[in-house]
Amino acid sequence: MKLFEKYRVNNINEDELSTVTQQLIKQKFDRELRDKMTYRLQEEYGITRGMATSGRISGRMILRWSLSVAAALLIGIVAWQVVGDHSPTYQSLTKEYLATYYPNNELRKGATEISKKRSEAIAAYNKEDFETSARLREEVVVLPGANSEDYFFLGVSYLYQTPSKGEKAIEPLLKGLADPTRTSLLEEETKWYLTLAYVQAGQFAPARELLEERIQKGGWNAGKASDLLHSLPLE
Repeated sequence: MKLFEKYRVNNINEDELSTVTQQLIKQKFDRELRDKMTYRLQEEYGITRGMATSGRISGRMILRWSLSVAAALLIGIVAWQVVGDHSPTYQSLTKEYLATYYPNNELRKGATEISKKRSEAIAAYNKEDFETSARLREEVVVLPGANSEDYFFLGVSYLYQTPSKGEKAIEPLLKGLADPTRTSLLEEETKWYLTLAYVQAGQFAPARELLEERIQKGGWNAGKASDLLHSLPLE
């Protein structure tokens, strides 16, 4: 006799009942929720996993189990729907990752080493006036002596604007990466913000490639990269 038929006619032993119950609920909620339900069954109904019966289990016991399983299924379905509705999207993750502005410490080089226009761009950036910062950096990057930091801060200035201009950020960030004078630290930072720019622009293939590279290397931002990678839509 099949387990579910034995369950229906109340001709089931404890081990079989446990098997049926697990089959009903294992797909709907995780181990923590199953533990909570086990505790609830024990506290409210006096049902424990190790209960032994001589012969047939009482009809009242079966009814209690049935009601509990039904309640567990309902809770599991609702919990699954709630969690699903609040799963992070690539849009929400990129917004979160851009919520903290990258610090600009270029003035550490001293006033004599920085042009007036670049200084104005730095000042605007540090005041979170990213539109002005971007406009001034656009003027800086066409001048002799423009460097990887100029391209980097032009790119992030686009990203930090409201709304974010991911597509415009891609070109200067790529130029920053192509600058042979860039530092290894700035290279890592540029790749991260280039990834976010690709995501903002809906260019998921190059974003996925950079995210996989970051995850493989581990370390800085690997966890964020993993979360973002798994939130990207399939192409």
